[in-house]
Amino acid sequence: HPGVEVTVKQLSLRDIERDLVEGGIHMGIGYLPITSDRLAVEPLFAVPLALVASRTHPLFRRRKVSIRDLQDQPLVLLSREFPLRQLIDRRLAHHGVTPRIVMEMNANDAVLSTVRAGALATILTARELRDSANLRAVRIDDPQLTRTAAILWSRDAYRPAAARALAELVKRAYSDPKRSSRRR
Repeated sequence: HPGVEVTVKQLSLRDIERDLVEGGIHMGIGYLPITSDRLAVEPLFAVPLALVASRTHPLFRRRKVSIRDLQDQPLVLLSREFPLRQLIDRRLAHHGVTPRIVMEMNANDAVLSTVRAGALATILTARELRDSANLRAVRIDDPQLTRTAAILWSRDAYRPAAARALAELVKRAYSDPKRSSRRR
């Protein structure tokens, strides 16, 4: 669309939801679940979570771990206000597993830096690994331990043509099996 300017911001899911409801943004992309019933969602793809471990962690060389393997493991996790952390807590509790949470942080990059520096691990998507020379994503054997990315819209707001066009580009990019399989 000629003459259209697009601004991309990295926001927390809470801020995306608030800005959509208040009309500050037209469209958002985030991971489910959302908390507002005033939003509509268009799921894009699901990403399994993994145990991200440093080279010195005892589970680093494993190809796969069960959730029970996480019992008493020292973990660095996002703090409890994050939906990802809430999902992790629910799945661990479902399996009766109590990990040893040694640190909580509010940023993925900080979590990964801390894990990289010691004999620790975290639970994130393998997609979070960038510059991962000393980290490995170990598959966790729990099909429900996944995050689903989605396009988010306000139910009540007008959807401008440029936002609809951008959403279509995003959907096409993630519906191409060759492209989306490299992202997962």
